[in-house]
Amino acid sequence: MVRLPVLTAGLVLALASSSARAETAAAASTAKTPPPFTWADTYEKGRSSVMGDGRFLLLDFYTDWCGWCKRLDKDVFAKPSFQQAASGVLGVKINAEKRRDLAQKYAANRYPRLFFLDSRGRTVEIIRGYIGLAEFTAKVGQVKSGNTELSRLETAAGERGDLGSTMRLARFLTDTGQLEEGLPHWQMVHDLALEAMFSNPALEARNSVHHRQALYQLGRAYLAAGLPDISEQHYVEVIGSYPGSPEASESVFELATRAATAGDSENLNRFLDQLTDEYRGTPAHRRSGQLRNRLNILTSKGGP
Repeated sequence: MVRLPVLTAGLVLALASSSARAETAAAASTAKTPPPFTWADTYEKGRSSVMGDGRFLLLDFYTDWCGWCKRLDKDVFAKPSFQQAASGVLGVKINAEKRRDLAQKYAANRYPRLFFLDSRGRTVEIIRGYIGLAEFTAKVGQVKSGNTELSRLETAAGERGDLGSTMRLARFLTDTGQLEEGLPHWQMVHDLALEAMFSNPALEARNSVHHRQALYQLGRAYLAAGLPDISEQHYVEVIGSYPGSPEASESVFELATRAATAGDSENLNRFLDQLTDEYRGTPAHRRSGQLRNRLNILTSKGGP
């Protein structure tokens, strides 16, 4: 009676060990023969193909007039050494002028611009411009091994917990369209910058820049998280606390966009006038033409 639990535990451990060895062997067998590198027909097919299966998705944003994009095709993608290194990776070529929605989502505004996504859809690595065959294949190997830009930023932010490393991680997430994921990190930037402003008045000007950037990015992140009222509070705080700043002009634009979406012609007109009167010539003001057209449509229809 005394030996039974011991024997049972030993049996369970033996079975578990045997099962683990079998799983390891199966994984090793699978790892030896990853699928060859191929191009998916569309972004949507690529995302669905790799979802949850452990593969990486390589997004290649290009334009028809981009000479360096053509060089990348010839010097890198067509080479057997790249295709061998990228086995187990699925690629998608995206014409940024035809898929402006995706170019905007991933902030792909210079070409070529490439993004590695993991099977959960997170951007983990960015290649900013043309790089040669040796550097590209080395980058693919790093990504496949888990040594990615995102992992390095996460490690640095976790170990240091300082303003600089936290902001770099938050910025990476925001720049790759992962607004909701960036929310807790921008909140930390906000808190650290605010603390630094009070504890070190000599550096208040520099830290106030970080604070206003965090407020604006929190507005974007809360909107992406489906919390528009909290988002609006942050935009209003930016405008009130940092009038004349780039973040303030962008906050006015965001509020105008929200009013246009809601069909609120009164507030849309108010925010557009504010852009014209206080932020004329800024990027936000230059982008407001479509919102002005929307206002004209609303007023001609007798919108609220």
